[in-house]
Amino acid sequence: MIKEYTTDHIRNIAFIGHGGTGKTTIVENLLYFSGATKQLGCIETKNTVSDFEEEEQIHKISIHNSLTFTEYQNTKLNFIDTPGIPDFVGEVRASLRVSEGALVVVDSVDGIQMGTQKIWNYANEYKIPRIIFVNKMDKDQANFENVVGRIQKQLDAPIIPIEIPIGKGESFKGVIDLVVMKALYPKADKSGVETKPIPKEYQKEAEKYRQALAETVADVDEKLVDKVLEGHSLTDDEIASAVMECTQQFKIIPIVCGSSSKGIGIVTLLKMMVQFLPSPLFAGETIGYDPNNEDELIARHPAVDEPFTAFVYKTRVDQYAGKFSYFRVRSGRIHQDMEVLNASNSKKERLSHLYSVMGRKQVEVSQIIAGDIGVAAKLDGVSTGNTLCDPKSPVKLPPLKIPKPIFSLSVRPKNKEEEEKLVLVLNKIASEDPTLIVEYNKETKETIMSGMGETQLSIVTEQIQNKYNLEIETALPIVAYRETISKSGKASHKHKKQSGGHGQFGEVYLDVESLDHGEGFQFVDKIVGGAIPKNFIPGVKKGVLEAMEEGVLARYPMTDIKVTLYDGSFHPVDSSELSFKLAALHAMKKAVSNASPMLLEPIMSVKVHTDKDILGDVLGDLQSRRGKILGVEADSQTTHQTVNAHTPLSEMLEYARDIRSLTGDRANFEMDFSHYESLQGKLADKIIEKRKET
Repeated sequence: MIKEYTTDHIRNIAFIGHGGTGKTTIVENLLYFSGATKQLGCIETKNTVSDFEEEEQIHKISIHNSLTFTEYQNTKLNFIDTPGIPDFVGEVRASLRVSEGALVVVDSVDGIQMGTQKIWNYANEYKIPRIIFVNKMDKDQANFENVVGRIQKQLDAPIIPIEIPIGKGESFKGVIDLVVMKALYPKADKSGVETKPIPKEYQKEAEKYRQALAETVADVDEKLVDKVLEGHSLTDDEIASAVMECTQQFKIIPIVCGSSSKGIGIVTLLKMMVQFLPSPLFAGETIGYDPNNEDELIARHPAVDEPFTAFVYKTRVDQYAGKFSYFRVRSGRIHQDMEVLNASNSKKERLSHLYSVMGRKQVEVSQIIAGDIGVAAKLDGVSTGNTLCDPKSPVKLPPLKIPKPIFSLSVRPKNKEEEEKLVLVLNKIASEDPTLIVEYNKETKETIMSGMGETQLSIVTEQIQNKYNLEIETALPIVAYRETISKSGKASHKHKKQSGGHGQFGEVYLDVESLDHGEGFQFVDKIVGGAIPKNFIPGVKKGVLEAMEEGVLARYPMTDIKVTLYDGSFHPVDSSELSFKLAALHAMKKAVSNASPMLLEPIMSVKVHTDKDILGDVLGDLQSRRGKILGVEADSQTTHQTVNAHTPLSEMLEYARDIRSLTGDRANFEMDFSHYESLQGKLADKIIEKRKET
């Protein structure tokens, strides 16, 4: 059994950073050096604790956020290893939602990359204190001082080293802890570290950095300021205490270094996470609201004597063990056999087993208290983003902020008889990943799966085929164009049919006019003198709407049209609502044909976040996609730029993969539907011709 820890002796830490910086390997080192594992996990040998899913081991990347824990210096540390590939940014946001601290991992050569920048902004949004770890100091061209300077410039943040390297590249062999002014080297058998005096050749450099650290952190306490101004040195304890306070108040961001492949800097990192990153008490109150009245706010505090409240940040379905719900307790405590309310759907759930987890392995616990992260099994009615709470004191916490999809594929089974199975499988996968959206497009008659990028959807496709044994085909979605008119037009139609007994008769005269983009549809009844009885007018409108569902150019729905019914005739016996519906349908198609019909294409509002030095490439590419550049915004805190543009959806179907190829993964984007615009000329002719062929 795990030792029970009080809230102030818990740390929840998200590991964030660009893909390939070594986050997973650092987690494996931390678990090993703290004694949580007996063997050092390795991505190449597929025995890591955190990346345990089959698709992660195949692709050798983190796809899901993964929870592990260790115990060190009388503290329980919950580590959440997050993916670095932008396609899985939803996993990162969920992890930050339940963390008080973050370890930002950067490469010793590349520094802050675009993926790290975006995640850094998320951490700012959640106001999370963090430590930066410069990894891979054993790489050729590794330069700690250079990376620190670039990070300070890129982020415009108070970055301050509390550790410096001993050597670099192949000669990198240890670190100097500037708080205690000692040199630390890994033991040859990787059983820990050796503490030694600072080498003479590094003494002056260490003293320079130590002085800068002391002067920076002294600002938190007037007594320390006076002491520094008087020329006195701060003690190790004074600096350590000040670093903790400055870190948690966002006055500094400590930066350390090491090598996860060599196990250098890992033990000091453990110590610093316990010492400088905050406990759940730091987060203070969590604000939710009454499930029955969203205007009534309710505060919950990280105290065990408050009503139980927890936020479900992840669900995972194991094909053998069933469903697991990962949650962070915000207040109170939860124990086995407890009944809780799911405030998100008003259903009660009975808990059976509770766990702390080490990747795939579950360690059963009797309770989970405020501030801790735990897992419950087989809560079938619980989904990611749900709030669990005390039924006697209900509260609902804000939902997860999920980025909107930027890449879509249509998907269908090779065997048409398995369409229902495909929908069930897609919905099951989507229940674990809120960034995966599954919809059926009635216009194009396609099942569409949308997500954050090509890699994400490629892995979903693999899951469907390998895990669920379902053969499928994917393609880029069909763009849902619209049709409208460019001028006014008139037409009439007489529907007359005699087939014994009562016949059918209805005659209508319609006038169509164009409306401004986005106004949709208007129907005006100008019948006077009883030319068409009132009870048949609804039939006319139904016929008009039915005609608008399938346009005259390429069978796309019509929009932005005003239709005026101004005359007609009826038969006292043979007329009916159906007769007038059919008459209106044909009259509408004729009138539209007489009003210069044209295509409308969907236009997307696009924001591209890019580095300044590749801005020209991004702008040129957008313009080649018929994009209209609306403006470029500079980020005052970084060297990054945001391009705002309007671009046709048809030009953006493969943009998620193209932008990464164009910029070397140094740009990302977001996209929303904006409006429709007219499309004419050869492009329109090509679309119309292709549509007629289907």
